[in-house]
Amino acid sequence: MTSQPARAASPQSPILLREMLGSVAVLTLNRPEARNSLSEGLIAELDAALGEIHDDCKGARGGHRGQRPRLFRRP
Repeated sequence: MTSQPARAASPQSPILLREMLGSVAVLTLNRPEARNSLSEGLIAELDAALGEIHDDCKGARGGHRGQRPRLFRRP
């Protein structure tokens, strides 16, 4: 199980990580300093990654998560 940038790496940390767990594609939002809020760049990365997943894994399942500890705790 390895994480890799969904697209070519930039000089900074990638804002979207993609890993395959068997036939499941997992996308990890990697903007903890911004609480993984959606930016135009992240939306573009998600769109490109989802297009690649759709083309590569027709009929497979997917999920997403944020790269940050839980911000709100349940009582």
